[in-house]
Amino acid sequence: MEISDYLRILRANWWIIVLFGILAAAVALLMTRILPPKYQATAQLFVTAGGGPAVIEAYQGDLFARERVRSYAALAASPQLAERVADQLGDPTTAADVASKVTADPVEDTVLLNITATDQDPERARAISNAAAQQLVKLVYELETSTQGDPPAAGATVVDYGHLPAASQPTPIARLLVSLGAGLVLGLLVAVGYGVLDRRIRDPRTLAIASDTRVMSTVPAGAIAGSSQTLAEDYRELCVQVRETGAKVVAVVSADPQDGRTTVAANLALALAEGEHTVVLVDGDFQAPELAAKLHLAPTPDLTTVLHDPATLWSSLQIWVLGVEVLVTDPAATELRTMAAADGIGEVVKQLRDAHDYIVIDTPPVLHGSAALRFAALSDGVLLVGRSRRGHRGRVEAAVATIKGIHGRLLGSVLTVRTRRGRNVGRA
Repeated sequence: MEISDYLRILRANWWIIVLFGILAAAVALLMTRILPPKYQATAQLFVTAGGGPAVIEAYQGDLFARERVRSYAALAASPQLAERVADQLGDPTTAADVASKVTADPVEDTVLLNITATDQDPERARAISNAAAQQLVKLVYELETSTQGDPPAAGATVVDYGHLPAASQPTPIARLLVSLGAGLVLGLLVAVGYGVLDRRIRDPRTLAIASDTRVMSTVPAGAIAGSSQTLAEDYRELCVQVRETGAKVVAVVSADPQDGRTTVAANLALALAEGEHTVVLVDGDFQAPELAAKLHLAPTPDLTTVLHDPATLWSSLQIWVLGVEVLVTDPAATELRTMAAADGIGEVVKQLRDAHDYIVIDTPPVLHGSAALRFAALSDGVLLVGRSRRGHRGRVEAAVATIKGIHGRLLGSVLTVRTRRGRNVGRA
């Protein structure tokens, strides 16, 4: 995929990114209310090596002190020190509470040791860190002093007592910003993944790729226009492009139902009739014929009547609007399923071709029977309709392959959208 494809995906799925950002911010605010802020206070010890026969030179003493720092860090986490701190504080704090709140971290390449206490109360955090530092100094002195009374081999001194923390760690603002950033990044990844895996027809580009044809127009998938005055301009543009193909008989097809195929066929016929052209609109959807009901025409006489008696062809045509006649199909006809294979259909199309400027045929879905292929073979070209956010790319690809399998001529494709997005939106 190209960068432009990813940008298109992000534009289409921007709401996912926003949603994840809002959810992350909401979680951060909720956690701030549920989990009280925690404060940290740090006291610092300086570890020195004492004089004695084991320590001869200053450099060796420094190395010795650094080794001692790591040992004192372990002592700071010991149960014994925790008990001493709890006794010094003289409050309900237990040794277990102290142990869970105190940490000791040697400062790298130095003889300094940081004693940090974390608590929900800033004053209590300072008190615990200072008490731990003081008790560790005493414990070190006791351990480093030999029973023979020799000077301690090493010692620790408090060089900086803990100060009153000014802010919690992390601050609510920092937690909010981090959560918001993480939510936006996660939303970005989800949006891209969703767009890559989403196989729906979303815009003219995806329809053009699936159908391997150019998208002639993006049209509203609303109601059928009742006259030229209410016809959307998009259909006039589609009409111009259809005329440029030279096709006189046009089969309007789709992969599945509910793609807006009947609306496109009727409105295209209305647009072709402008300029004093004669057009006949044929309801070839033997599975679910709808033109009679949608155009408020009588269900009979219909196509099945003509197939039984070809002499009734001209009397079976009903005038819809000036310039457009309609050959409907009666939904109640019992033999509709076998009509697609009738030999008389080709003769009907031939007679209509000779008497009209254009013929527009509304067919059944390509993947739901053979009738659409029958009309595609009889037409000069096929117009494929795909529905935005409802059509599936795999289904459109299968329909195109089926049409090409009978050597049908694909004039182009039309994208139907739920609402009008403007004349130039998404042109391909």
